[in-house]
Amino acid sequence: MFSKTASLAIVALLSLSGAMATSPFGPPSTAGIANDPAQYAKYCSAGSPVPNQAYACFHWGGDDIRESMLEPDNAHGYMTSDGKNFVLIWDGKTQSFAFDDNSFIFTLGQNNCLNVARTSLISGTAQHTGPTQNFFACPNSGVMSIS
Repeated sequence: MFSKTASLAIVALLSLSGAMATSPFGPPSTAGIANDPAQYAKYCSAGSPVPNQAYACFHWGGDDIRESMLEPDNAHGYMTSDGKNFVLIWDGKTQSFAFDDNSFIFTLGQNNCLNVARTSLISGTAQHTGPTQNFFACPNSGVMSIS
């Protein structure tokens, strides 16, 4: 016979392992995006683009990206203290990350812009739900919403 505590522990472990098994992504991560509001402001303050540098400024309309961003790959940038705004800076490598229902891939475009490929996902899965949307994010284009 199991004790009540042991039974509760088993149920909790099974629930946790079931929840982890249903997600193709690991835990939230912002690897490569440092919490540095001063650096974010350097790149994203209105009217003062950093010359000769490809980068783009973004606003995440959901929760703090530290709780929402998944699988960053080669990400390089800075975020605000609240985790709602961040800048990605081109460093010669393709950068990517996902949120629960979208994946993003960033490559170098022309005139210091980044090419952004946004693909909708079935929530909580890596399955695409439609065509990829392509757009440009540039230093002088202001903060772009990606929520």
